[in-house]
Amino acid sequence: MYFKKRICPKCGDTHDELLDYCPKCKSKNEDDIEIKRHFAVTFLNPSYEIFLIVLGLAGFTLFDFIFALIFRNIYIANNLHGLMLINVASYLVFFIFILFVFFRFLKAFLDKFKDYWSYLYGIIGAVVLALGTIIINLIFNLIYPHSGDNVNQTALVNICKMYPAISIIVFGIIGPICEEFVYRVGLFSFLKRIHPALAYAGTALIFGLIHIDFGASDMVLEIIALPTYIWGGLCLSFIYEIRGVAASCTSHILNNVYSFIMILVS
Repeated sequence: MYFKKRICPKCGDTHDELLDYCPKCKSKNEDDIEIKRHFAVTFLNPSYEIFLIVLGLAGFTLFDFIFALIFRNIYIANNLHGLMLINVASYLVFFIFILFVFFRFLKAFLDKFKDYWSYLYGIIGAVVLALGTIIINLIFNLIYPHSGDNVNQTALVNICKMYPAISIIVFGIIGPICEEFVYRVGLFSFLKRIHPALAYAGTALIFGLIHIDFGASDMVLEIIALPTYIWGGLCLSFIYEIRGVAASCTSHILNNVYSFIMILVS
């Protein structure tokens, strides 16, 4: 397990050994740690990683609940319009909250997006992700013909058709960035400190489960949709591990934008 502390040889500050730089004097951490040597995973202080996990698993639900109360009358009058307002408001607040809390790390994260190779890896990852999704859907359509979409996908399809401009910004760009910070920078990085297999399995499973509606009337559709989301979690985690958060964000955004375009075309 990688939860040890190191003492900076320049300033004497004690900090997490997996950080790239000393938080106090900003000197680069040159320690040759196996978990960092061949991968592009971003490690924060474990407390920050846990905060991201909690924010993703509980915070978004809380934001949804608060905005559901605020837009309750609109939701009752127009279910789809109210649902769109709740989702958009939750994602925007979620995004602003992440920027505010992690402002001190903002430059370090922005620097990762200057690596143009990350975008190439992101594009390749998006293609692999899309092809895998198509294959999985074809297999399950053979098992359960005309199954249709689960609750999460159905709601997104309806919102995208009615509000395309807002949808492509919020669900195509802001949403994927928020999820990558929660499930890759937060959850995957934290679990990788314990064991790489746990990082992949735990992140993929949780990423799949958060897209499932356990109160749905047709749970068969929800269960059938789960492998697709798990595949997405595995694929994005692999891209994140080998090339970093810029690559995984690129893959996630391209995948969502592609899905958005296919919704409009269909």
